[in-house]
Amino acid sequence: MTPMKLTITTVISSMTWTHMFCCLEQMAEDGEEVKEVPTTTDKDYLQTIGLGCKKIQFNSNGDHQHVQETLYEYFPPLRDSDGFQLYRNTQGRGGKYLMPIPIPRVSTLLDI
Repeated sequence: MTPMKLTITTVISSMTWTHMFCCLEQMAEDGEEVKEVPTTTDKDYLQTIGLGCKKIQFNSNGDHQHVQETLYEYFPPLRDSDGFQLYRNTQGRGGKYLMPIPIPRVSTLLDI
């Protein structure tokens, strides 16, 4: 059997980054920005309107446009919105509160 040779571009282009994303509505019922992780009931509602939680896989060498288009693919209502803000759970998995993720000045996900 002949050993398989891979070029560096093949290896780099096949690397991915997978993470769980929850797409929320921008405003809570009282008009305030959502700052808490959604309850199970809220997550069920968000699923019915094309948002909610989904595991998403990105190309690690993807740029801003790749991230944006991938999010639009998984959450179609985002395409018709005025934009979006990324948040993270302040306490890691199982935490209750959200905080904005600053937009990094990087060219690809590999730079994060």
